[in-house]
Amino acid sequence: MNVADFVIQALTTVRISVAMTLDGLSPEQLTHRPGPESNPVGWLIWHMARMQDRGISAITGEEQLWISGGWHGRYHMDADPNDTGMGHDSTQVAAFAPPDADTLLEHYDAVFQSTRGYLSMRGRDDIDRVIGESAVGQRLLAIVNGNMQHIGQAGYVRGLNEGQIWHPR
Repeated sequence: MNVADFVIQALTTVRISVAMTLDGLSPEQLTHRPGPESNPVGWLIWHMARMQDRGISAITGEEQLWISGGWHGRYHMDADPNDTGMGHDSTQVAAFAPPDADTLLEHYDAVFQSTRGYLSMRGRDDIDRVIGESAVGQRLLAIVNGNMQHIGQAGYVRGLNEGQIWHPR
């Protein structure tokens, strides 16, 4: 298996977990924070999609789907390519209001399909290309690592919010 196929398989697994984590959640559940400084499920999923979108955009040189796909409008947010959630303080996290679980999943899917398209066509020969201070492979590793961490956090937060051990049905 080559690196591109591995990344596609890893992110496919994440996508399945995103769908299971969001399944059946109300808008209130998407924004519920188990503690005053905790990130809610909806914010975590949005942040995952934004970070992946920004990372793939940096690799491909194409505009982020956040802007080109109009996703910022669906979230009633600015078309700021730098607003990925990194550095958000507690007030900003509390103010985040995703439209609904379906929109979060559609957004993640759009970004995932963009990533998959890149990896299927160009990623196989592009792993060692350097962009700025890091290689494409390092950026892909950061995307996979971030996705794995954040989907785990989202599942954990869902379980805390529901007051039980949460696992996909």
